[in-house]
Amino acid sequence: MCKDLVSFDGVPDKNPFRGLVPLTRAQPLLQHIIVAASAAHMSNLLRPPMYPMAQPDGVITYPNAGQASKRALKDALVAKHKALRLMHTAVQNIATVGVDVVLAAALFFINVELIESGKHGWKAHLEGVGKMMAMLPPSDNSTRELRDYMLSDCFSYFVLASAFMAATSTIQSYFESDRIPTVLQRVTDNSYICCPPRIMEILYSATQLSNVRADDEESKRQVAMAGAELLHQAQSFDMLAWAAAALNTPHLRDVPLQSRVNVGTAHQLAACLYIVQAIPELDHIVGPNAAEDLHSSMFKVLAKVPPEDPNFKSTTWPTFVFAAGATEPEKRAMAMDRLLKLVQCCPWGFIYTAMETLQVLWHLDQGRKGGKTWIQTLKDPELNFLIV
Repeated sequence: MCKDLVSFDGVPDKNPFRGLVPLTRAQPLLQHIIVAASAAHMSNLLRPPMYPMAQPDGVITYPNAGQASKRALKDALVAKHKALRLMHTAVQNIATVGVDVVLAAALFFINVELIESGKHGWKAHLEGVGKMMAMLPPSDNSTRELRDYMLSDCFSYFVLASAFMAATSTIQSYFESDRIPTVLQRVTDNSYICCPPRIMEILYSATQLSNVRADDEESKRQVAMAGAELLHQAQSFDMLAWAAAALNTPHLRDVPLQSRVNVGTAHQLAACLYIVQAIPELDHIVGPNAAEDLHSSMFKVLAKVPPEDPNFKSTTWPTFVFAAGATEPEKRAMAMDRLLKLVQCCPWGFIYTAMETLQVLWHLDQGRKGGKTWIQTLKDPELNFLIV
């Protein structure tokens, strides 16, 4: 088998475990971007932790891990650079390369950016994804399932990015929001995010409503009523029915039902908390204690999803939303400890970025009159913050 494997430099590599892919199984564009994602992930996996680990005795360390991490990072950057050059050529020759191939590559580029840091580069690739989707030809039975998976991830990233996207962003113009329910519903049972499609729909509506500028009393009233309706829809969602429906999918029958309910509920409460904190016009309807009550509920639900839970990795987004608005030291400590454990089992750079961002948000004086909320802060066009 080794004779069919070469490094991404095109030269036989003495180390059969570094930067190798079977050339006969992938087009060059996908080959290099997959190598970039794999090498970046390996670099993070081997890199010494940026934060003290909550349980250092449980962390496996390797001799010379730091140097190995640097070598993997170099491999990732070289492969990413080659993939970028190939992507430029592919976009100019879409009819030859194929729109689906370019779409898959763009999705991998987003993943690479999330593995690295999740700070900036993903935005251009997400815009590219939006442009590619408008060019997709009808799919046949042999390609429909794979395309559905790709589109589901793309729309999931789009919705989550919209939560902290400035109103002036152009990305929305490339995505057809009315497609969100259909696209997400097709592969809901396989979504690693473990968020009910209906909750994600509601979240997207809330992100758009949060960008509405209400300058007079009537417009404020309309925004408040719309926000209250979204909150009601999210709170009344039947989580048990959604979780139980997964039992009809053969490969999900062994996933504990209560785990799916707990993680889905965490996303549900996170959406509710986002609505309350992103739409200030709601204050006089929901009352001053709404956010505090939601925080208390989330605190209890997240505690029911420990690191050994099969869906633990799916709680990054709700953990961040919970932490960003937390004011009590106990809740902040719990959230940071949880993110530290998440980055141990899923060493993607965007989680480190999330922890750094929380430190900044917690130091802001959000109580002063006229000050920005944490959501408004993250909507700064210069930040381009994405957490999934």
